[in-house]
Amino acid sequence: SLPTLAGETAPAATTISWLTAPASGIFAGQATFAAQLTSGGAPLVGEVLNFALGAQKIPVVTGADGSAAATFLLSDKPGELPVTVAFAGTDAFAATSAAGSFLLGKQAATIEMAPATVRQSSSAVMTATLVDASSRGLRDRAVLVVMRNGGAMLMSKALTTDFRGRVLLPVGATLPAGNYAV
Repeated sequence: SLPTLAGETAPAATTISWLTAPASGIFAGQATFAAQLTSGGAPLVGEVLNFALGAQKIPVVTGADGSAAATFLLSDKPGELPVTVAFAGTDAFAATSAAGSFLLGKQAATIEMAPATVRQSSSAVMTATLVDASSRGLRDRAVLVVMRNGGAMLMSKALTTDFRGRVLLPVGATLPAGNYAV
């Protein structure tokens, strides 16, 4: 430690080492980051490490080996995100941090149509459901619905999915009897 003007010693230097730092993940998945806090090669126990991924922050207390881990739900906008782990320091130990980047990928999605066949009536409705790779409905997403009969486009609507990932298509009143591609 270095002496200070008041005759006290300066806080001891510290180091943060990444133990686990995934480089990428998919939206709505999870990613776990782990790091170890040491001073002079010895683990620092019971200190708070502040993990951050994009807009999310998780404080975690170090264990007996000076390590801590944080698991994030990947909910930021897809793209490259900063990831950091920081120790704020104490009277005895100096502040330190480590940083990196994380690539958050878009989640795969598909549209499921039901029913496959609709009888002609004024109340006929088709449902398009936007789902992720785990078949969970994706809410508040824009879906462009296009209906064609041969080469002719008969309907084109931008709709927003409901809380279950669905958009309702009232087709009975607007379309004449026939076969259509949706």
